[in-house]
Amino acid sequence: SPSPSPSPSPSPSSPPPPPPSSSSSSLRLFSEIGAQQKEGSCVGSEWALLQLIGPKVESGDNGEKSDNGGSGAVDGDVSSSCFQLTHSASPMEEPAVQALHEYLSLVGAHSSARARHAVPVGWCSWYCHGPAVSQDLMLRTVSQLGTLRATTLGTAFSLVQLDDGWQSEWGDWDTPHPTRFPNGIKIIADAVRTAGMTPGLWLAPAALVARSAIAKRHPEWVLRDARGKPVRCGFTAPGIWLHALDVSHPEALAHVAKVVRTVVTEWGYKYLKCDFLHCAAVRGGVRYDPSVGRAECLARLMKVIRASAGDDTFILGCSAPLGPCVGVVDAMRISADVATNWLPRVVDLKTPLINLLNVANRLVSSDETNLPSSRNMVERTALASSPWGGVE
Repeated sequence: SPSPSPSPSPSPSSPPPPPPSSSSSSLRLFSEIGAQQKEGSCVGSEWALLQLIGPKVESGDNGEKSDNGGSGAVDGDVSSSCFQLTHSASPMEEPAVQALHEYLSLVGAHSSARARHAVPVGWCSWYCHGPAVSQDLMLRTVSQLGTLRATTLGTAFSLVQLDDGWQSEWGDWDTPHPTRFPNGIKIIADAVRTAGMTPGLWLAPAALVARSAIAKRHPEWVLRDARGKPVRCGFTAPGIWLHALDVSHPEALAHVAKVVRTVVTEWGYKYLKCDFLHCAAVRGGVRYDPSVGRAECLARLMKVIRASAGDDTFILGCSAPLGPCVGVVDAMRISADVATNWLPRVVDLKTPLINLLNVANRLVSSDETNLPSSRNMVERTALASSPWGGVE
């Protein structure tokens, strides 16, 4: 078990010790905010630098080498940060995989990760219609899905999720599109429940666009750089550059809470797909409260979303650093969108517009967060560092 006394963080300028030669692995964790230790539990931090180390091997009185009793200590003054972990691994697992598995298990225990339960199976409008959704389309679809559920799919098919396109603008999550959904979207949730399924809704609570009503009414809530320009936090279809809500601003956070309560309590959606969450932790912003780091901003956002949605609402986290979401979400997508091309691109067509398309492809290839590509998929996993992770 770890010692209950806190261990100091090493100086940022101190180089890490050389990697061990031993095949036995434990973990040393460093954190800017200090290692928080609980007896018998773990080290906790929003972000951490992981380094695999081997347990110290000492010579006993009889000259034979022995380990240090499982403490994982090594020479030097940082031994209190080292732990010998006890993951029950298969014989085929690499020591590094075992240690990583243990570390993530400890993070889950420390962060009170929500207990696993069945992930809803159902239908999402995005994969059929993209943002081209409407009230009539959704009501017809719900009726058709209800019939299929009763005749073919069975009761395991339990979710109907309305995705992007229902909102009046990105950022105006309290205002359904007046033309596509003239009667609001509560009518959709009511129809889904009547058909015996759970209504789900997509939203991006930390993202907005410049033309949104919320950005115009509250420009002080928009995250800006040192020159006062809105910080861009990704490009998405159809041709949208996203800006970030500054969730270090208490009024902006209160607005998110009100939106989530409206969606869940008034409109009746008990499944939330919260997307583009990395916008809350984007780099380069001068925040309203400069004492709040990027990871803490995302952690505050997620806690407000959970508190406002209630414990019985299923929350799916998407496009976000994993750490601050543990203990809040019920499920998590762990990378950016998948594609077979390495860089993001608009399209690959040999047409008279090829030169224009090449220009567009060069533009979108600079996006490192949202657009589908193998590079973004690989680099933006739960364990990757930049730009989702890192320490400020």
